[in-house]
Order: sequence, then structure tokens, then C-alpha cells
Amino acid sequence: MPNIETERLRMIDFKFELVDAILTDKTKLKPHFGIEAHEDWPMKDYAEILPMKLEQLRENPSKAVWSGLIIEKVTELIVGDMGCKGGPDSDGVVEIGYSIVPEKQGQGFATEMASGLICWLFQEQKVTQVKADCLKTNGPSIRVLEKIGMEQIAEDDELYYWSIKE
Repeated sequence: MPNIETERLRMIDFKFELVDAILTDKTKLKPHFGIEAHEDWPMKDYAEILPMKLEQLRENPSKAVWSGLIIEKVTELIVGDMGCKGGPDSDGVVEIGYSIVPEKQGQGFATEMASGLICWLFQEQKVTQVKADCLKTNGPSIRVLEKIGMEQIAEDDELYYWSIKE
């Protein structure tokens, strides 16, 4: 994933060295990468998968193209993460996910970066459809998905399922 830039944010892809620094010593982030992590990042769910992501990047560095860190430009802080749950399938369909630290929620960051990510996916990666899901109780995520033009296509007991086509 190339750096995706929006007005207030940039997204950088996960590299092995970056994830290693996040897991072993966050003080390495500023001197080596010019960024720092917000005190609440990574949040619990993502913290649990980072060791697995590190191992995936060790085995196959090309997997970095599908996910990244959201950096607030003015502070150079990691304020969230966003990406695809793997690359597109044989039909060009990809699923996205994202999280923003609580202090930065409600400021339009997820909407701004999701729009940038979807543009990149449609223009640069020949994706034909982007999907997402969210808990029915997650009002802020529902609003993000609506704002970026996704349409609710299904639901089950816990989740809404969303889609946008090129």
C-alpha cells in the first residue's frame, strides 16, 4: 500500500520492522519512523493480532500492502489502523476493517481514511467491490459506512453487512 494521504491523515503500510518496534519497544518509533503511537494504540483487539501480523510479515512481506497505520499529520501520532482482511478474491471483492483510538473518535478520521482507502482500492488494485461488517450496536461505525457510500446489504443477529461497488 503506498502512503495514502488525506487532508489530515496519512496511512502507511505495516512493515516488519515497524510492527516489531510496536511490539518490542515503542520508543524506537520516533527515531526510526518519525512517528509515535497514541497512548491508547493499539487497542485490545488489534494488540492481540499484532504478533500474528508480525509472523505473517516475516514469512511474506508482500502482505503489508493490505493494511496500515493511520497517522494524524499534525501530531505524527498513530491514531488507528485500517486495511483489508486479505487481498481481493478472484472476483475482485475485498473486505475492510478499521479502528480509531477513543480520544480521536467522532472527528471524521475513520470516514476520511476509509474514503481514501476505497479510492485507492478501486483505482489502483482493480477491486470491483468493497465489503464491511459492523456490530448493530456500533452507531459510529454505521455512520462511517453510510458516509462513505456503502449500502447495507444483509444482517444477522449481531452484525450489519455493507457493500459498495465501483
